Amino acid sequence: MSSRKERKKNNRYKDRQPQPKNQGQKGKSPCGWTSILSPTGKFAAAFVLLLTVSGSYYSFSPKLTISASDTLNPQKPFATKFEITNESVFRVNDVIFKYRPRGIFFNGGGSVSGEGFLAPDKKPIPFLESGETTSLLLPAPPMGDVIRADIEFVVSYRPSFLPFQIHKKKRFTTEKGSDNTYHWLEKAISE
Repeated sequence: MSSRKERKKNNRYKDRQPQPKNQGQKGKSPCGWTSILSPTGKFAAAFVLLLTVSGSYYSFSPKLTISASDTLNPQKPFATKFEITNESVFRVNDVIFKYRPRGIFFNGGGSVSGEGFLAPDKKPIPFLESGETTSLLLPAPPMGDVIRADIEFVVSYRPSFLPFQIHKKKRFTTEKGSDNTYHWLEKAISE
C-alpha cells in the first residue's frame, strides 16, 4: 500500500516540474526580430549598421592639426609659430612634438639635413582639451640666415579612450615672396 501512495505522490509532482523552454522551435532565432526581416531587410539593416559604425568613428576619432601661424619676423623663417590644435570631440593626452630638418639651406652656401627627429625645447604637453591650441617656435639654426627650409614634423599623442599612441606627420617648406618675406607652405610627405 505504501508503494501505491508513493507512486501517486510522485505523479502529482511530475506535473509541477519545469519544462525546458523552446522545445520544438528548431531553426528560429533566439532574438526573434530577425525572423521577421526579409533577406533585403537583413541586408539593409547590416548596411545601416555599417554606416553608423563608420560615421561614429569619423565623428569621434582623434584629429590633431599642425599649421604655420603668425611670424614674429617675416625676414626670418624660423621666427614663425607652429600651432597644434585638437579638433576632436575628446581630449588627447601625452602630446609630444618633434621635427626633422629635411633640408635647411643658408645664405653662405651651407646646408643641414638630418635623419633623426629632434625635440624642441618644450616639455611634452600632458593633455589638450577639445578645441584647445598650443604653439611653439622652432630653434633657429646657428649657422646664419636661412634662404630655404624643408621641415617634417611628427606629433605623437594618445587619445583619452585608447591605450596606445598615434603619430601624425606634416611637412612644411619655405617660399620667398615678392616682398622678400618668407612663407611656410604645406607639402606632402612623399614629395
